[in-house]
Formats: sequence, C-alpha cells, structure tokens
Amino acid sequence: NAPTDVWHSLSSSTDGQVMVAGQADLRGTDTSPLFVSRDGGVTFTESAAPTGIWIASDVSGDGNRIAAVQFQGAGMYISVDRGQNFVQVTLPAGVPNNSQFEGVTLSEDGTRIAAVVMNGPVLVGTVDAAGAVSWRTTTAGLPATATSWRSIDSSADGQTLVAVGQTPAAFISRDGGATWTSLTAAPVTQNWYRVKVSANGQTIAMAGNSFGGSNAADGIYVSKDGGATFTQAGVAGDYSGIAMSSDGGVIAATVSNDNAGPGLGSVQLSRDGGTTFAPLAVTIGGVASTETQWRSVTMSGDASRMAVAAGRFDSNTTGQILLTTGSRPIKHN
Repeated sequence: NAPTDVWHSLSSSTDGQVMVAGQADLRGTDTSPLFVSRDGGVTFTESAAPTGIWIASDVSGDGNRIAAVQFQGAGMYISVDRGQNFVQVTLPAGVPNNSQFEGVTLSEDGTRIAAVVMNGPVLVGTVDAAGAVSWRTTTAGLPATATSWRSIDSSADGQTLVAVGQTPAAFISRDGGATWTSLTAAPVTQNWYRVKVSANGQTIAMAGNSFGGSNAADGIYVSKDGGATFTQAGVAGDYSGIAMSSDGGVIAATVSNDNAGPGLGSVQLSRDGGTTFAPLAVTIGGVASTETQWRSVTMSGDASRMAVAAGRFDSNTTGQILLTTGSRPIKHN
C-alpha cells in the first residue's frame, strides 16, 4: 500500500481502477517516487519512473496511458502499459527537462497531451502508440510576458483546453491548443491554482491559492456554459486540488490548512454541478480523520470512486491517501 508521505498529486482512469499518486518530499534530493494502483487504490506500487518532485499526472480513460511531470527534475514521462514501464518524453527545443512543470493533461483516448511550465510555454502535442510525443508550442492568443502557469485540463476529446495561472491568468482553447483566448468572465481577483474541465468541455471549475500569490481564494468558480459566465460557491481558502465527474455534475475540491488561509483544511463536495458545496465528512472506521493539509483529489467518471491525498511540500508535512466508494473512506498507508 502507499505509505504516509508528502503527497502532492493524484489522477485516475475513468473507471477509477488505475490511480497515480505523486510525492513531493523535499527532505532529500529528488527522492520522491511515483506510485501506481491498478485495483482502484486498494494497493499502490512504486513505479519504475525516476524519483523527483512529481507535481502532476493524468491518466487516459482506459487507464493504459499515464503522463506525469516533475518540477525542476527529469521532465515528463509517459507509460503506455498501465504504469508498468515509463519512458522519458523528448521535449521541444528550448524546453529543458529540468523545467518548472506544473500541470499535464491527456485526452480520453490518450492521443493528445498538453502541459504548462511556470513562467514558460504551454505545450500541446500528440502521442503515438509507443508514447512518443510530437509537440507544437502554442503562442497564438497567449500572454507574451511570463505567466505563472499552475494547472491545465482538457475535455475528453482534447479540443477544449483551459490553462490557469496565479498572475492571475485564465485562458481557453477550443481547437486543441492551436489558438487561445482569455476567459474574460473569470474574476481577475483570484490567484488561479487549479482547474478541471468536464468531458464535453462545458463545465469548468477553477480555484485559487495564496501560495505564489497574495490572497487565498474566496471560493470555487464554476462555469456551466464553456466559460461564458462563472458563479462563485464554496468556502474561502487555499485550494489545492479539483476533481470532476465526466458530466460535470459532481465536483470535489481539497483545501489546505495554510497559515495564510482563513481556516482549517477540508474536502469540499458539490453534487449539483458546482451550484453549492459542502464539507465532506472524512472518516476512517467511523472516526473523523485528523488530516487538514489536503493536497489533491481524483474521482472516477461516474463519481462512484474518489481518492484524496494529504501532505504539504514546502513544510514536508506528511499525510495519507484515503479512498472512498460511496460514503466509506478507507485508510491506505
């Protein structure tokens, strides 16, 4: 099973059976492993990918393909065999492996990939059967100045992409990353940190974090019309992760207990597409979990399975991975 450690990233296949968990333990030099589960989170196995700060990952719908990126480490790795093996991705010219990667996303079939580098480019490409990527670095419509990109996500077909940063910046592409436009309806008062997009690209959930910015978020912002309008819901705080069902009807978000934030960490859940959020009672054997440094969350496409992870990279605070099916979280450490 996955150990208690400084967890930072979670992702899963559509059925929730293949899960990927990345660590960001800064107590050593690039010593954090990438873990893979192929049984819905019941057991996790350390992968063959090199250790490093595994800041983000994504999984294709069938679980066969996994993309994961390191922050200032060995770059990007892809698996085409459900995490049994990983190969290093050749990056575009001018993008070194030790770039400050922040986010990565795959299309449902795993043939399209996009990634963001803090104060660097937005990368878009296609993935062949062996996991090799053909890249194009997109610039049309994106800011010419350095942007503190933090997260990127895509629709199932990879045509709708949303990239957010703490500048603040929020941009959308509806042609697979060829061109981008600013999400002008998104409030400029938020230091955007995480974003999630529904399968059809119509529901977009975004939230901010004071880390790297000046203020904690005042809530979660959700659009149900492809970014034309946004509504605010949920609690104020430092958001650290967002997950969404395929249809956008269920949205979960983790809030970390940051000293710069207004309160204790929590897992927030919406069952009405982001109209309202309520804290999820996370219990282990009927006893409330003591975790507050919630760091990441992932869920299956039908929202029947969800996993949350705790940990804090800048203080090396360790935490657990908790798995729920329905309303019964199970401790896995």
